[in-house]
Parts: sequence; C-alpha cells; structure tokens
Amino acid sequence: MSTAKSTALELQKQYENIFEFSPYAIFVHDLREITNVNNAFLRTYGYDSKDEIIGLHPIRTLVFPEDITLIQKARKAVKEGESFLIPNVRLLKKDGSHFTAECHVSVVGLGDKVHHQIHAIDVTEAVKSQQSLLESGKRYRTLFDNSLDGIYKSTPDGRFVDVNQAMVDMLGYSSIDELLAIDIKTQLYFKIEDRKIMAAHEEDQYPLKKKNGSLIWVEDHSYYEYDDEGNILFHHGVLRDVTGKLEKQKELEELLKLLEDQNERLQSFAHIISHNIRSHSANLSSLVHFMEENRTEVEKASLFEMLKTSTSKLEETIQNLNEIITVNRNLNQPREFRSLSKEVDNTLKILSGDIMEAGAEFSIKIPLEIEVHVIPAYLDSILLNLISNAIKYKSESRPCMIEISAHENENEIILDVSDNGIGIDLERNHDKLFRMYETFSNNTDSRGFGLYITKNQIESMDGQVKVKSQSDVGSTFSIHFNKPGAE
Repeated sequence: MSTAKSTALELQKQYENIFEFSPYAIFVHDLREITNVNNAFLRTYGYDSKDEIIGLHPIRTLVFPEDITLIQKARKAVKEGESFLIPNVRLLKKDGSHFTAECHVSVVGLGDKVHHQIHAIDVTEAVKSQQSLLESGKRYRTLFDNSLDGIYKSTPDGRFVDVNQAMVDMLGYSSIDELLAIDIKTQLYFKIEDRKIMAAHEEDQYPLKKKNGSLIWVEDHSYYEYDDEGNILFHHGVLRDVTGKLEKQKELEELLKLLEDQNERLQSFAHIISHNIRSHSANLSSLVHFMEENRTEVEKASLFEMLKTSTSKLEETIQNLNEIITVNRNLNQPREFRSLSKEVDNTLKILSGDIMEAGAEFSIKIPLEIEVHVIPAYLDSILLNLISNAIKYKSESRPCMIEISAHENENEIILDVSDNGIGIDLERNHDKLFRMYETFSNNTDSRGFGLYITKNQIESMDGQVKVKSQSDVGSTFSIHFNKPGAE
C-alpha cells in the first residue's frame, strides 16, 4: 500500500474514532434525511440501533416544531461556508419527549454531496440553572458569585454595573473594581460592530479583548431589561469561554479537509502513473517493432541503444513517482533547479521510437543557461505530455514539424511547444480544454488525462499554461515558470 494511501486511511480512521467515541451526540444529514449517527446519539435520543434512524428520518422529526426556524437559520448560515451555533433548541427523543440542546452545525464533504454535521449537547439543566439564576434573589447571588461562567450586568452606554469573579478571571483583570471601570465599547470589543451584533441577537458567539489585548471567544446567553416605556435599562448575561471548544472544532474541520485533500491527491497520482507509464510503454513497443523489422546491424545497434535509454528513463520516472509518494507526507514537495535544454533532450530520447515512427522533425531553440525551479517529476510529466501530444496529433497531409523554444524575462521563464498538427478549435473547446476525460480528436489512444494533469502540475508550481491553436494549422502551448522570489 502506498504511503499516501496509508496516510489517508489513517486520517479516515482517526475521524471515525472521533465521530464514534465523542461524548456528544452527532448526526449527519444530506438536507433530506439522516445519513449517519454516533453511539452518543443513540443514548441521548433513546434509539436502540442506527438502523432505526439512518435513511428513515428527515431532520424535522428530531426538532420541536416551534424551533424548526432555528434549524433553517443554521442551514442558511452554513450554506455560506460558516459554522453555526444554535445555543438553545428543543430536540425530540424517540419516545416523544424533548430536551434542550446547543447545536454546532457545520458543512462536511462526503462524496459528491453536501452534508451538514450537527453536534448536539444536552444543556437542559444548564438552561434551567441560568433561568433560575436570573430570576432568583438570594440563590441568584450565590450562583452569581460562585459560577464558573462569567456573569455580568451592563448599561446601554457601555458600562458594567455588576460582574462576578469568574468574569474578572476570564478577561484577565486583577479585580472586580478594575473591570467595572472599563469602557466596554472601546476596551472589550475589537470593533463597535460587535456591540451591534449583540443588540440583534440575544444569544450569540463573538470575540472579546482581554486586558492584555489577546482574543477570547465567548458564548453570550443574555437578555435585556426594559422599563415601562420599552427603553433598555440593563443588559444581563452569562459568558462562557468557548475558545478551546472552537479550536477543537477547527481541528476537526482541518482533519476533514486534510482527508479530502489526501483523497484528491491519491486520485491525481493514480492518473499521473497511468499516463506517464503508458507513454514509456508505447515508446518501448515502437522500438521493439522497429527491431523486429529487417534492418542492418548498425541500425539494430542504434535501436538497441535507444531501447536501453528508454528503459533507463522508465526506471527514472518510476523513481520520481516513488519520490512523490514519499514527499506527499508533507504538503510541500521539494523543488530543484533543472536545465531546461537537458530535460527536453532527455524527453526526446524517451520518445525516440514515437519520433521515428512519425517521421517528426524538431527545431530546438533553448539557451543552455536557462534553468527552471521545479518539482522534477512534474517537469518530466509536463514535457512528456506536451511533446508526445505534438507527435500524436500530427497532420496526415504534411510532414510533422515541432519547434521547442524558451526565453525569459525578469519574473518568469516561458517554454513554447509548437506544432503544425491537426490543431484544436478553441472557439468550441476552450472552456473544456483542460478538463479530465475531454478529448478533441478521433484518436482512439486519447484518454483525456494529459492536459488535465499538465495544467494541475504547472499550477501546483505557481505557473500557468496558455494555448494558441487553429484547426488544421497547429498549436502552441506556452508554459510560464515563475522564477524563485518573483510575485
């Protein structure tokens, strides 16, 4: 098993362990029905097995009817690429009873569908405690002073009139009096808009500035106290530090993203292997075919040397591909300086059999001093694809002529591969030119991988590819390699 595939499987296993052994109920749905739940979900909701819920229940059957608008609000937010917190929502158990939960909603990529993943934490008792806290006199004060969450009372103009010790500790102040003396608008919020956000949402999640200027994320369970005329008298609230929880959520999301990236890299790597090894195989077959024909000893000796060169280059390609597997453990692959003239010459040797069979003539105009800073295996693949395409798609009505040239400016090196082949109708095919599985000729050997792979490899090295082509006239592919340090 390749290292990259092993890494992806390990990440998948880690995610599944986090999912299954989380103490919080987690369920996943595809906007129509429940597609997966964990063991904590079964315990919390009172189901005996996953078979009772997966594929059988739309999400509305789990939500108290009067709270369904909260779920709709969450869906709208996550559609815009944001995670969303629903602090208090009533959820229905299997037996019809309900409990209050805080739900964290995020988007996960599973296959080609969009899924929402929801972490549901039972906060029934916490909500009851908070309500009692805000309504009770003596009991309120006792809980106020001893609560692990920060509790506050503030005025509309941005002054605290009461805070507890947990609030002082959370924000890094030395005493209650010191915190009471601050201006909330300028010393607690990073921007005044945060205050406006609070005015629009009774319970929300937002950043606060600690005394030392560092950031802390809090969850604010709050309400406004009004006078008889409807004017705001005070703002009461309970702050919970959720910085650590958000960091864990971010780690989980990054793990999922890394898993998706690894899967994409595995797919791309499989296509690279298929395409590049096939190019070598075709060339070796051509050389063997030529050797089987009646030829002079001198010609056979020359063909044998070509065969040795091709097998050597095949071994080098396999080694380069193996290096990609090794460095894929890290996201950044090492680059090296390579002589563009020598690399083109090596590619022509690899394709010598195809060149002889096509009767192709080459004009090489590459200054010897030009070097490109590239991933070697990617450069090999790019040159193989472009030059073999120029040969493969030659015109049947004229001799095959191919020109390979290079020049440089202050920021980049430009490699041009031009041919007089059958060309491409860019007006019809420009938008799908570099898509996978797209072909533009009747050649039965066309797979639609080459240009797709080439474009991805060039762009992964911060370069770009440009095309000029005309049907039955020919094509020019221009590869722009950025110089190190150039923007």
